[in-house]
Amino acid sequence: MEPIAIAIASKVYSLDVVQRAAFRCTDMVSVEFSFASDQEIIVLLTVKPNISIEPSTLRARFHNELLDQQLRSVIAAETKVERDLILSYAFSNTKLLG
Repeated sequence: MEPIAIAIASKVYSLDVVQRAAFRCTDMVSVEFSFASDQEIIVLLTVKPNISIEPSTLRARFHNELLDQQLRSVIAAETKVERDLILSYAFSNTKLLG
């Protein structure tokens, strides 16, 4: 199967989010990244040998992963303060040094 190129608007998804989504698909594909411009990330997906998947199915899975990783990123940012407070409290009751 020929590699599948997916163009991602960098104003919509950050490189970090695109890389995280791609990582979630590495069970089926190898991945390459490039920039068509400062506003477009190109993801090249090459299906691994012995994997049978339709290009449309692979594209759909990748786009779903993009959305999932974007939402995870937003939630992490929105809950950073609370998460840091919980971790600070949890570690304040332990003796980490000597």
